[in-house]
Amino acid sequence: MNWGWIYLYAGVIAAGVSMPLAKLANGFEKLHYAIPAMLLYGTATVCWIMAMRHISLSTAYLIWLGLDAAIMLMVSHFMFHEQFGTGKMICMALIILGCIGLNVLEVRKG
Repeated sequence: MNWGWIYLYAGVIAAGVSMPLAKLANGFEKLHYAIPAMLLYGTATVCWIMAMRHISLSTAYLIWLGLDAAIMLMVSHFMFHEQFGTGKMICMALIILGCIGLNVLEVRKG
């Protein structure tokens, strides 16, 4: 695994943690959630920029969006008790399979 993938996955994790914090911040009403959310999203952006040095934009962007969507589905269910039915589970599985496929294709490309 090259540094591009490490940066990409680190950015996905940072963005995935920042979004629930942003929701908990209730706008900027609760700064103890808002400030870490902004710092983590800034970290995610730096990781994204660094990942672009090694991974094609189209592949990295689709993986970023797909994994973040899957993470948000799970987080929204467990933290915020949003509905998580069979349809969402199937769609999430397809997103993850697509991300794996893009990763494999990008690695084979060299």
